[in-house]
Amino acid sequence: NEAVKMYSARWQKFMKQMDAFSDSLAMTTDGRSDHLMEELRQRLENVLATGTFDEALEHFFTMSFKIGQVKRMAKDLDAMCTAVHDLLVSEMALLIDALLLRLGSLLALARLGHQAKGIGLDEAHIEEVIKLCEQFALCVMDTARLVTQRAAQLRAFFVFIVRAQIVAEDGDAHGPSLPAPRVDLVQSFLQEVFRVRARDSLATATGMISE
Repeated sequence: NEAVKMYSARWQKFMKQMDAFSDSLAMTTDGRSDHLMEELRQRLENVLATGTFDEALEHFFTMSFKIGQVKRMAKDLDAMCTAVHDLLVSEMALLIDALLLRLGSLLALARLGHQAKGIGLDEAHIEEVIKLCEQFALCVMDTARLVTQRAAQLRAFFVFIVRAQIVAEDGDAHGPSLPAPRVDLVQSFLQEVFRVRARDSLATATGMISE
């Protein structure tokens, strides 16, 4: 899906900018990547508690990644999540349903016994394929629900960032143009994102040691 690829590339660009920012925190830590990620997470959680940036975050979000860029990123990622959800629900799930119907017809033929021997249908094999398709269908729907959840987290995260940017620019962060803040969604997003990034950093470090 070309739309998914395009939005994914934009997300990767944003994460590279965040990586560059986290690298700049080495001046206040011992330089270990796990400490850098932990400090960045704590800084963002402090913003969540206070509604304002510290000096380093304010510089990044007012100079390197300005409010217009944040809003475009939020829009792109929301569109990406919608495209992925539609792909899963409107295309893949329907294909699996159609496949299950065909397999059900083949299973009915296989159960006819002697009438099916001439076309090589095996009831046990067809039942196994049906089970695999049903499991895949559940995975598709679980993934669709996860995409919906992540989309809500991303919307909350970018609202949180934009509010802090408005405060940094001496504006009114409680204006009618922004949705109500969802602290719970932002917290869950930060926990999940930084848990994954810490795991990736550990895997990278382990790989370098093994080499």
